[in-house]
Amino acid sequence: MPYAILLNEIKEFDLQKAAGILAKAQNIVYADATFRFRNATGVLITNMLREEAEMITNELNGAGIGCFFMDMSEFYNPPAPYTTHGAHLSDDSFGIIDVYGRTQPFSWPNIVLISCGRIAEKKVKRSASETSSHSIGLGVLPISPISRGIRNLKSRLDQKSSEKIEKTSWWYLDLFSKQPQEKHIRIEGNGFNYDCLRDNKQPGSNENFKILLTQICGYATVAYSNRGVQNLLAAESKETSYRSRKHFDDENFWLLQLTYLNLKNNQQGA
Repeated sequence: MPYAILLNEIKEFDLQKAAGILAKAQNIVYADATFRFRNATGVLITNMLREEAEMITNELNGAGIGCFFMDMSEFYNPPAPYTTHGAHLSDDSFGIIDVYGRTQPFSWPNIVLISCGRIAEKKVKRSASETSSHSIGLGVLPISPISRGIRNLKSRLDQKSSEKIEKTSWWYLDLFSKQPQEKHIRIEGNGFNYDCLRDNKQPGSNENFKILLTQICGYATVAYSNRGVQNLLAAESKETSYRSRKHFDDENFWLLQLTYLNLKNNQQGA
């Protein structure tokens, strides 16, 4: 079975030392090893033999990089996210409202992980430009292949210069519920109806997002929280940004492995 190495927590570590260990162990160039660590989100390395995973884990731990290895066949794979645009909060449950107005309640003790963060998105906006066509006919000289190539290149350069990249970011909130109500619930901050906040509802979605998160965490007291939740609800209330939805999902996947391992260990120790 293939094995993977996972971090114990996300924190700064000696990238140069870690990359050196990986480069030597897997006989790869240092630049490739650095790239793997720089782009890893919790799950550092995958698809290794047990002996190799154990050796690298021991060396990384010896270098002060807390990690462990596990059989990838034991990974918990969450269901695809279900985006809800409305919800009902009660003392007993978090109820998602579907497009037909029906409410499906999820018991608070069933919520095992709460994650939030700002996800950066890039959109390419093109301005309208005039196009011209060239026809070969009576009274019109044919265009040579060289001239046509020059014109096509100029057209591509003009189009590229007219492109504008717009950077935006949106709040995302994910709730993961375990069996017997297994569900991956997603809330997009700007596309959510905050009427569930009732008298606490504010004019802006950013304020409402934080109020909603605070209320959910107040109910789901047994759930684990990601760094985005912890940072937003801290006294200084700072935002945690992710490069993309994949970056956010990858970190959630890693956190779910830690969450389910802790749940399993707690059950065995009970």
